[in-house]
Amino acid sequence: MLRLAVKSGWIAVMVSMTSFSAVAGEGWDLRVGASLEVEIPALAKANIGAMGEKPIADLAVVGNGRLRLTGMSEGDATLSVVYRSGEKASFPLRVFRRTEAEELTAYLARQAAAWSKGDLDGFCQSYADDAVFVSPSGVTKGRAEVLARYKKKYPDAKAMGKLALEPIDLRVSGDSATVAAKWTLTYPDKPPASGHTVVVFIRYNGRWRIVHDASM
Repeated sequence: MLRLAVKSGWIAVMVSMTSFSAVAGEGWDLRVGASLEVEIPALAKANIGAMGEKPIADLAVVGNGRLRLTGMSEGDATLSVVYRSGEKASFPLRVFRRTEAEELTAYLARQAAAWSKGDLDGFCQSYADDAVFVSPSGVTKGRAEVLARYKKKYPDAKAMGKLALEPIDLRVSGDSATVAAKWTLTYPDKPPASGHTVVVFIRYNGRWRIVHDASM
């Protein structure tokens, strides 16, 4: 049995089940006017807190532990949840108006910015857990292994340099996309290095993730 109740902006979900399953995630990206259904096991209640006066997204319960998020206006918000165990969690929700091509270009720019700050962990957050990275030196499987490879090859920010990613060709088909781009690394004390990469993205929970990266 499912019953809904609204208290102080929260949508409460009361169910007969008592099992608890933790949810892991990094939040969601959502386009204005689009809807996305997400599943949060053992959910008791949920609320969207906007960072500003405008409502960023609409929230509706569509089933046991399933929520429908609908983008209303561009901005950042937080989806706060309470599990049936009483534990709480918060997840970022970003609503945007950009086209898919513009969003992927901005995605690459955020990756380049993380690299240029020496933040390899932030750079590798874009990779799916089972991502495959291909380079002239071999094949690396899994996000953790890709991160370890980068950390071994680039032990500090000086070795990493500053990264620029220039999209050459971008193709989107449903929840998958392919981007061909030129990469350039610049350093203060040695000549720049450059090459090309082909990156395959899959959209999961509204957020693009890299599943294949072939760099040369």
